[in-house]
Amino acid sequence: ADGGMRDGLSLLDQCSAAETVDTAAVLNAMGLAGTLRTQSIADAVLAGNTEEALTQFESLWQDGKDPAALLGELSGLFRDALLLRLAPKGGRTLISGAYGENVLRDIRAGDGNLLWLLNTLQKHQALLRETGNPRLQTELCLAELSGGGEIAPPRAAAPAQRP
Repeated sequence: ADGGMRDGLSLLDQCSAAETVDTAAVLNAMGLAGTLRTQSIADAVLAGNTEEALTQFESLWQDGKDPAALLGELSGLFRDALLLRLAPKGGRTLISGAYGENVLRDIRAGDGNLLWLLNTLQKHQALLRETGNPRLQTELCLAELSGGGEIAPPRAAAPAQRP
């Protein structure tokens, strides 16, 4: 509990250094992209626009945003959208509340695609903890997500046939 309190005080101290303590200051101190920027990257991913997803990530990276937090925010968005679909009556109590229901319902992806997106994000979040290059791992994740899983290792050359 003491560590959490220290972390909270440290964040408050960082935020109070800003001219105005607002949502942007808190997001900046925590290294979060925020809902609008996360939605924008999700839109690029769902549109299959790898270049746009990577360009937006580069902007976040230059702004000092945490790649792990971004992948977590994308996971939260896709999770909420999936839960709202799978449990339309009780889903409201299951979602995080970070996004409006209209935003979640507007996500253009089937349930199976949302499951694939979430599994892919989970895989890359685990790899992110193991890698020494979080930027590259996040770029690989966004490329895979926006490519619809079409990124695969090259096939080995067929063995030479003997007469």
